[in-house]
Formats: sequence, C-alpha cells, structure tokens
Amino acid sequence: MATSVKNNSLPPSLISNLNQVLLSRQKHTIDHQSTNSSSLPSHSRNVDEPDCSKPLLLITNCEGIDSPGLIFLVQALLSDARFTLHVCAPQSDKSVAGHSLTVRETVAVCSVEISGATAFEVSGAVAAAREALICGVPSLCLSFDWKKDVSGESDLKNAADLCLPLISAAVRDIERGKFPESCLLNIEIPSSPLANKGFKLTRQSLWRSPLSWKAVSANRHPAAGQYLSNQQSLGIKLAQLSRDASAA
Repeated sequence: MATSVKNNSLPPSLISNLNQVLLSRQKHTIDHQSTNSSSLPSHSRNVDEPDCSKPLLLITNCEGIDSPGLIFLVQALLSDARFTLHVCAPQSDKSVAGHSLTVRETVAVCSVEISGATAFEVSGAVAAAREALICGVPSLCLSFDWKKDVSGESDLKNAADLCLPLISAAVRDIERGKFPESCLLNIEIPSSPLANKGFKLTRQSLWRSPLSWKAVSANRHPAAGQYLSNQQSLGIKLAQLSRDASAA
C-alpha cells in the first residue's frame, strides 16, 4: 500500500498517464449518467467526485484482486472514510514474483468491483511497497499470519480493522514530514489479531529459503526428474556412474 500527499513528487509522465486514464473513465461515467444527473440538485452532482482534501492511498497486493485480505482492508478503509482510495492489483496470484517486469506484451487494465471473497490464502507483498519507495512514495506493507486450518474469515476482518490506526498514524506522520525517509514499514499482523500484546520493532530479516542442488545425469530420462528430486543420494550415484562410463 502506498500513500501520497501534496509534497510528494512523482514523474510528470506518470501523473499525465494517470490523469488521462482517470479522465477517460470519468467521461464514460458522465455519458452514462448524463440523462439522470441533469435533474439532480447541484450539490448532489459532486458526490462521486474525489475529495482532494483527503490523503490518497494506493492499495495493491500480490495474491490478486479477489484476495479476501485485500477486500476486507478496502472495506475497512471505506467505512473509516478518512482517505481517498485507489486499488490496483493483479488479476491472478502473483506471489513470489516481486519486481518482475512484463516485456514484449501489453498489460491489460480493467475496472473491477470488489465484493465477496473467493480465496483464502494471504501472504505479504513487500516488493509492491518497495516499488513505491523507489518512486519516492512513502509505503507500508501489511501482512497477516494466515495459518491453515486455524485462521478464518473473522481473523482477516479483525486484522483489517487493526490496520486502520496504523495507517492513520503513518499518514499523519507523512503529512507532518515526520515519516522516515528512504524506508518502508513492513508490518506483520499475528494470526490472532485481537489477542496481540502490543508491537515489537525489528529490522528486516535477510533470511532466504535454502537452495537444494542435486547432481543428476546429463542423459537422464526427462520423466525421472520428479523421482530423482526426492532421491538425492541416488541421483548423485547415477551421475557418478554416468561420468565413469563416459570416461571409459
């Protein structure tokens, strides 16, 4: 999730592109509602216009637009009514694909009405917050510790509610110029949000998943890959036999 206030500077080309997209979308909305809106009082016509006095939040994730974590967070922020929200999320799960680029293809963008939940796996999206940081936009990464067969929909809703004061505090510090520069906040919400005992400030971990390399024969049958992946010692022995046979 990225936050933006008036003092933040974004590339002019990016701002121009965003304005064109928003103006185009607004034009279609006006054309569709022109007949009905002409009979409305003047004060009613501005209801759907964005409130420039509110801080703007750009929200994204890596699990996709239908992720329940994204849905509950957006619903909680809408109920809070203190921010102007924009959501931009992938159509499908893009976990473990942080900082990836799409080349030689056109990325299609469409409008989506967020309602309902169709998936129940939620993880972090630090890369999205880092992309905002690279652009000079203050950012937060909010993750929920989902535990299979333990966590439920109510835990996600509680986690979303728990995020509201954190987001509000961050926006307040941004507006006052007190938010730490050149850094992002990665916030992990415990699996039982209402039972938390407070917060703990730590540094970003440098942990990475261990790589497991296995020696296999260069001439092995393709279908043996799955079998050899679970038989490390056998794969090494076969590779040694193949090497000895080639040297004979």
